[in-house]
Amino acid sequence: MKFFIETYGCQMNLSDSELVTTILEKNGYSEASTIEEADIILFNTCSVRQHAEDRVLGRIANEKSRKKTKPHLKIGVIGCMAQRLQKELFDIQSGIDFVVGVDQYSEIHHIIDSQDEHVAVDFNQEEIYNELYPSRKGKFNAFVTIMRGCNNFCSYCIVPYTRGRERSRPIADIIEEVKIAGNDGFKDITLLGQNVNSYNYEGIKFPDLISEIDKIDSIHRIRFITSHPKDLSDELIMAMAKGDKVCHNIHFAMQSGNNDILTRMNRGYTSEHFYDRIVKLREYMPDIAITTDVIAGFAGESEEQFMDTFNLMKKIEFDYAFMY
Repeated sequence: MKFFIETYGCQMNLSDSELVTTILEKNGYSEASTIEEADIILFNTCSVRQHAEDRVLGRIANEKSRKKTKPHLKIGVIGCMAQRLQKELFDIQSGIDFVVGVDQYSEIHHIIDSQDEHVAVDFNQEEIYNELYPSRKGKFNAFVTIMRGCNNFCSYCIVPYTRGRERSRPIADIIEEVKIAGNDGFKDITLLGQNVNSYNYEGIKFPDLISEIDKIDSIHRIRFITSHPKDLSDELIMAMAKGDKVCHNIHFAMQSGNNDILTRMNRGYTSEHFYDRIVKLREYMPDIAITTDVIAGFAGESEEQFMDTFNLMKKIEFDYAFMY
């Protein structure tokens, strides 16, 4: 049986698709080179914006017509949309055979074999997919997930509801995966988490992890995403500055430059704290590239509040900004 995964959304979803590929291949499935060859089509989905969900529903509507000529074809929805909508997906869009949430990928081969419409979306706070090292398609950059979930509950964000609470992978497991990737020819490593800054496994924190990975000879460059401003410590800045292989770039989501709006967003920091972190980053790494996210027109935002954001952006002079 051949499967094909179509992935939407963030780098974490790309990494999860590699993980699911590994699980299926270990259980006797093979990856199809095109969607037309597939006996199983998996849509790995994103729920951050409505447009992302609408695209998936449209794609399922298109692909389900293949069942007329290939009656055994199965279509599954995995990822954040599966976690958010669960069995409701069967009512929203016909043609779906199973729905699998982000903590149930280890069982996906059993779910595919099931003859009934199947929903597996229970959160599992113990699931970090230990000792499952993903199959990778690229040649240079490897995504390595170091933690799963988020505890921040920003008021505009669905991620804690679709990814569950934070839990960190054992450092030994991460180091082993990075070494395997390096030995396979990947020289550029990107460490992934909803908030990598809050990585903490048995007292080992993110700066410690970066310092350990920096010692691996086969790796040439280390990157990471995503960073939350309230958790960017002086220790992490020093680890970035001292590391021989840590790239001097950071994606650092400001979201707003007005403190009232930041409070309503439940961001956990002030504009003054954010600017202080920018100053500290540039003090220790004058060449650092800093990108950001900004939400313009947050619900109830006044023109005066927006101008606080505008003026802070002018003051900081980001290298690039994603505007919403």
